[in-house]
Amino acid sequence: MIISNKLREYTRRITLGTIANLFVIIGVLAGVELLDGCKDNPIVDPPPTKVKATVSFTSLFDGAPFKVISASIGEVQTAGGNAVRFSRIKFLLSNVELLKENGTSQKVEGYGLIDCSKDTGNYVSASVPAGSYSGIRFLVGLDSTVNFGNPNQWAVTHPLSPARNKMYWDWQLGYIFMVLEGDYQKVLGGWDGFSYHIALLENGTTITINKPFTVGANGATIPVGFEVNELFKNPNTFFIDGSNNFDHSTPGSPIIRALTQNMKDAFTIGTVR
Repeated sequence: MIISNKLREYTRRITLGTIANLFVIIGVLAGVELLDGCKDNPIVDPPPTKVKATVSFTSLFDGAPFKVISASIGEVQTAGGNAVRFSRIKFLLSNVELLKENGTSQKVEGYGLIDCSKDTGNYVSASVPAGSYSGIRFLVGLDSTVNFGNPNQWAVTHPLSPARNKMYWDWQLGYIFMVLEGDYQKVLGGWDGFSYHIALLENGTTITINKPFTVGANGATIPVGFEVNELFKNPNTFFIDGSNNFDHSTPGSPIIRALTQNMKDAFTIGTVR
């Protein structure tokens, strides 16, 4: 009887120990499975909130608001030394990007037609993540696909519609990227016309403006000033006379090259609101 009782006690202890060990093993396995599940389904931060950002363009002359009226009024003195009266200043822009400090960028989709004779419509806008940005980059011009594409694909209200922008060459494929036209006063008196059409892929000009700004939770308007008089200085002093008053992007033209080089410093970012 004593041996039988001891045997039963020994068996009970072994059984309880086995059950306890089994629970430990189950617990360990459950922990491993949980960890594996975390690897398969990592915690992902929610995407950043997107808000409306508008990049608006305003034309300036020597820092003051400027609007093209006609070649008969609105005389100004250029940094190159000419008295001029503008009749047309327009340009097409594309590839607008908001730049980040880490080297990435947020693209603003679409195209812009900036017309210095208009008070409205000189902007591009898109939904972008709210946050801090270090500047803006854009192209005055178009890429090859769009420039040589079918211009009739665009609705008449679209910036790339020839009916709207009047900046498409019918005599050869491609858009005019920037138009500068008007009259200048000749050295010996009287007035004569000038006409510069910046076109061809080689003359597309990338503009980068480095200035930090923030797009808040309610969106932002980023004002960009286009300083017209910068086209006539820095790095090239540009004086208009009878030898250079007309150029519609002759390949390799030094006249167009001087204007596109000067263009790089013609844009600034104002106070973002």
